[in-house]
Amino acid sequence: MFALSTADTAYTIRCSTTDLIDLLRPIDLNTFIVRMRPKPAMFVTNNFIADILLFHRCYVIWGRPKILLLISLVGLTADTMWGWLAVGFSKNKVFNILHPMYLWSVFALNVAVTAAAGAFGYFTLFPKGLRVAYLWSIAAL
Repeated sequence: MFALSTADTAYTIRCSTTDLIDLLRPIDLNTFIVRMRPKPAMFVTNNFIADILLFHRCYVIWGRPKILLLISLVGLTADTMWGWLAVGFSKNKVFNILHPMYLWSVFALNVAVTAAAGAFGYFTLFPKGLRVAYLWSIAAL
């Protein structure tokens, strides 16, 4: 996952800084899409691996309930399917529909799983008196 994230970041920086003079003039969208072709595939794959780790962490924290496993598998399958469909249709108008669906589903799924893991720790590990201090420390971060 680290190697894939590093490659994704390096490729993004390369595409963002190569030919900086081109940024000053309008660029054709098709040229931009051709230059960024491997970027969505790297992002979808990296997000898939990161979500597996996030779901596993939440699954272990909540005591391995089967329903959480089912929900996470359905969400991860749908999320990854929309991502790979968007990669496959990147030259088509379908991309304009699938890409926002993929990005919003990634956002919603990651926020929900992170909140579930944090809520378990908040309600089970902290006594009522320390919860306010915990919230203030999180707000300060």
